[in-house]
Amino acid sequence: MFIHMESTLFLLGIFFIVLGIIIKHGKLYNAIAGYNTLSEEERKKVAIDKLATLVRNSLVTMGVLMIAGDAAATFFEEEKIATLTFFLVIPLGTALLLALGNTDTYKKKPKP
Repeated sequence: MFIHMESTLFLLGIFFIVLGIIIKHGKLYNAIAGYNTLSEEERKKVAIDKLATLVRNSLVTMGVLMIAGDAAATFFEEEKIATLTFFLVIPLGTALLLALGNTDTYKKKPKP
């Protein structure tokens, strides 16, 4: 049985939303790329609650956009919309998440 891109996009959207919520509210911080490889001393420098909020918001937004792309592809009966959505949302969302996540906003300020 062949699964259409639209079905896959919908399921991936749900997965992203659930993953974002679990990372933030389930405190699954080790699922954040690179965080699990930091030493304990380096982890103390990360404002993990703020970073987890950014990851959650990014994943939920990407998930909603994928579900919207799925809905548009189904409504217009054009699978290319789903494909385009996938190849725009994933790379752009990931790049934006990486760019924002590596700013000083998510580093704890040293105490004087």
